[in-house]
Amino acid sequence: MKPTGTEALNYRGLLTGVRPSTGGVAPLRPGVPLEQGQPSAFEHHLEVALAPVVNPDEAVEEAASELGELRISRHAAGRLSSRGIDLSDQDVEELAGALDLLQQRKAKESLVLFGENAFILGVEKRTLITAMTRKEAMGTVFTNIDSAIVLR
Repeated sequence: MKPTGTEALNYRGLLTGVRPSTGGVAPLRPGVPLEQGQPSAFEHHLEVALAPVVNPDEAVEEAASELGELRISRHAAGRLSSRGIDLSDQDVEELAGALDLLQQRKAKESLVLFGENAFILGVEKRTLITAMTRKEAMGTVFTNIDSAIVLR
């Protein structure tokens, strides 16, 4: 029987298969234990959902900041911040140089291993798409990339 709008839903009956094993706190990636101070998947998604967007049509332009020849997407900026990854001007220049090499090879999206971090770069738009530490990258399957480069 479908509720008509005046009847109360039995939410308990709908949630019988839910058994939170971590007290409701899930890691960002399944199978990776949640470390002290690391945001849970809920915290991450809440942060993304609450991020202000002034005009959705201009969100892409306003969401990306430019440093040299490397654009940093809003998503990547959030990842850099939440994971404590700091990029110096020299780091940005090295990533921009890697983009030049990748463009010469006609790459579209690339995995860049850079020190203790891993980045996904959109080569055509010269954009840093996402960032993570190598520790977080261990065991991760990267899809939708056509190239990889190890800088250091």
